[in-house]
Amino acid sequence: MDKVILTDVDGVLCDWEGGFNSFMESKGFKMIENGHLEYVIGDRFGIDREVGYSYVREFNNSKSIAQLNTLRDSTEWVRRIHDELGYKFHVCSSMSHLTESMNMRTSYLKEQFGDIFVGFTYLPTGADKDEALAAWKDTGYFWVEDKIANCIAGEAQGLRPILIDHDYNRNIDVAYPRVKNWQAIYQLLSSD
Repeated sequence: MDKVILTDVDGVLCDWEGGFNSFMESKGFKMIENGHLEYVIGDRFGIDREVGYSYVREFNNSKSIAQLNTLRDSTEWVRRIHDELGYKFHVCSSMSHLTESMNMRTSYLKEQFGDIFVGFTYLPTGADKDEALAAWKDTGYFWVEDKIANCIAGEAQGLRPILIDHDYNRNIDVAYPRVKNWQAIYQLLSSD
């Protein structure tokens, strides 16, 4: 079996949430009390869901998408997973349909993580990943995500989901590994 890890980006490799929250503050919005527990942006900021979604599209198509902080310990441990365990990474991210945004994202990821990627699959903002993940049906690849629905979609395609733990997904029980960081993924892969 090829040593490939499929991975989402936002909330997995990068701290999209922190960057987006700052963006919303610059637009005059404050997160509602306990908004960090909400995955849907409109609910998080107490605004109409479609309005929230339009801000997500605006953010994802701005230069801010290439200025995010990496998530937690991802920079060090993703590189170690590549260098020490021999895995390569394929990105599958619902971020934008615009070529310029996709190019910014790809350049940013290569700058942050190095030459560890075998491919990049970008879908429009908020798009479901079911169809895209079918390209890796029954490969048994690990699939690192923060959104439960996308983990379920990957599992249905014969992938091995790993859920990155966040406040907004913490209260949902899952049958696959839930990890706080990439060091835990390194340890999981080391024992596989």
